[in-house]
Amino acid sequence: MKKHYFLIILLFAIGNVSAQKNEKLSKEEKARREKNIQAGNPFIKYGSKAPVATLSKGKYLEVHDLDSIVTIGTMRWHVDKKEIVGRILVDTLNVDSQPTGDTAGRWMSMDPLSEEFRSWSPYNYGKDNPISNIDPDGRAADDWRNSKGQQVYDPKANGGKGDYTQYATKSDRNIGNALQATTTGKEQFNKLVNSAQPTEIILDNGKGSDGDAGKTKNSDVAVGVDMATNKIEEVSIGKSTITVYMGTVGDLADAAADKTGAVVGKLNGTPVTGLSFTQIVGAVVGHEIEHTTPSNVIVQNTQGATVKQAEAVPTQVSNKIINESRELNKKP
Repeated sequence: MKKHYFLIILLFAIGNVSAQKNEKLSKEEKARREKNIQAGNPFIKYGSKAPVATLSKGKYLEVHDLDSIVTIGTMRWHVDKKEIVGRILVDTLNVDSQPTGDTAGRWMSMDPLSEEFRSWSPYNYGKDNPISNIDPDGRAADDWRNSKGQQVYDPKANGGKGDYTQYATKSDRNIGNALQATTTGKEQFNKLVNSAQPTEIILDNGKGSDGDAGKTKNSDVAVGVDMATNKIEEVSIGKSTITVYMGTVGDLADAAADKTGAVVGKLNGTPVTGLSFTQIVGAVVGHEIEHTTPSNVIVQNTQGATVKQAEAVPTQVSNKIINESRELNKKP
């Protein structure tokens, strides 16, 4: 029996070593992981850099609370005994006497993904907005989600090829298919499903103000500025909401189908003649996705920036999708 145990342990060790060898890391990534590993090394103060086992192999900084008794809400919990050892009485008339750790949306330990979101506190949950942003699996609050916070498309599903989830509606699939019909649309689709913030797409049956076919709202925007150069360094967005006005899209589709040429429908100044309803939706959504990117938000938050400057790149995107859609329509 002992031989069997030894064989199992040996095979596990070999498999673990080979898996680590197969992971190719750059010099910068190796240095970063070593820094994260040593940050959790309790013997570093003695000059010892002994190996430290981490769940992420050093990819993320992992910090764990070593206290035996911790505060959870109004309870004092003994970690080792796994029992409540005390209670904290809350003075509701004194806001300064609230127990540590009771604030909704915050944790008592550091988020191992905190290094990926340096604009936020490493102890915030769901970017400090637990009502809008959920985190069911411990990963980043990202990608395409519906109004309930449920993931619509999982880029890691189907063996990494990506697939719609059980929460995807027929409208969601139509939007995704409309985007993926063109090369530029596919690029925007990938931005949507891999975004650094949850993004919701709403189909409004009405018409947008000033004839808008789409609108984007980015909430909880945090802009990091380098005080020395006064330049924007990084941007984080709590949530993005894209609204597509189907009434306006319908008007554009009617104009695009008008063979007499008497009516010319334009999307951001570009004619959509010959395009189908679905293709116009793809151009609208592709345009609005660009407004959810940090690069576009930086333009919007730059002092003295105009609406024209903020619309420049998104308009280039929708124009490319329009032109690529026309080329597709020419093919037999």
